[in-house]
Formats: sequence, structure tokens, C-alpha cells
Amino acid sequence: FRASLRVLTTMVLPIVALEIAFAEPIVTRLLGDAYTESARIFPWLAVSALLVFADIVTGARLVATGLETRNLHLVLFAAVTNVGANFWLIPRYGAVGAAAGTLIAYAVRLVAGFLFSDTRALTVLTIQSIAPATFAGLVCFGPALLVSEFRLAAFTCGIVAYPVALYLLGAVRVPEVARLIAAIRPAAQRRPPGRTRRVEDIEEE
Repeated sequence: FRASLRVLTTMVLPIVALEIAFAEPIVTRLLGDAYTESARIFPWLAVSALLVFADIVTGARLVATGLETRNLHLVLFAAVTNVGANFWLIPRYGAVGAAAGTLIAYAVRLVAGFLFSDTRALTVLTIQSIAPATFAGLVCFGPALLVSEFRLAAFTCGIVAYPVALYLLGAVRVPEVARLIAAIRPAAQRRPPGRTRRVEDIEEE
């Protein structure tokens, strides 16, 4: 659980920073100048993606530990928040308000875990797992998000500094990454030894 959150946060953060820093060039290059206004929505959706991954892993943990009902409660909290935020934000800010409402809903989904005794420890563990990589991302990519001039150079420096910051903060551990890679390998690549020997014997015959 903790390894999944650490690795996912580590991988997603540079993409989030890239989408925020270069939202307008990305949108215009992919969709054309007619969609330039859509670039204002991109940063909100990018940050939401970070919480989406945390939500997926946390939700799977709740289901796996028999807390399906509690997971439903948290989802309902987020849904009600999203609807309420949309009613207030969309008339004022349009599509940007809708994207902001989504981000708020995912944040409420995470924080609402503190309300229940059976999810409080998991919520603390979730925040502790994503915090080091998030802090490293803010330190390394923050300058690229704040400056308009030399943004590409600042982002490049952030990419170089990011692995160092992750190592210093202990955000990702090599054994954890190795275990995750082994866990997600296709089943076809992990045939039992006995089966492998029988196939080899048939080929020799």
C-alpha cells in the first residue's frame, strides 16, 4: 500500500508539473489555437490526477480490508461536495469552476477519512506516504511554475534535481519498486517452475 502510493506519486508529479507549467503550449499544440482558453482548466485537472491515484489505492485498501461500506460513505461525501461546489463555482467560473469542483471533491474524499475511527489511521498513512514526493516536487518544480521567463530551463533543472530530492527525503525505496514491478508482471511471464520444466522437456523430445 505505502509503496504503491510512493511510486505512483513519484511518477505522477513530474507530469503534473509539466501540465501546469506548459498548459497553454500543450493544449494549442495538440488541439489548435481555437482551444487556447481550455489551457486554464488544465492545471486544475492535473492536480486532481494526483489525488485520483491516491483515491484509487486507498479505495482498494478499504475494500480489501472489508470496509466497503465506509468507502461508500467517503465516496458519498465527495459526490455531495462535488455537486455543491459545482452549483456555486460553475455559474461564476464556468469550466474552470467545474474542474476546481472536481479537485475539491477529491480533497474532501481524502480528508473525510479523519472523521471515522476505522479510516483515520489509513488516512494518516496515505498522507505520510505521498508527502515526501509531493514536497520534493514542490521544491524542484516550484520555480518553473512561478517564473514566466526561463520556464523551460527551470523545469529542466527541476527534472535533474528531482531524483536527488527523492533520495534525500526517502520518498521511494528501491526494494519497494522492485516488489511492485514483480507484482505487476503479466502472469504469463511468471509460470511456475514445474510448468517451465515440462515445456522444456517437450521441446527437447
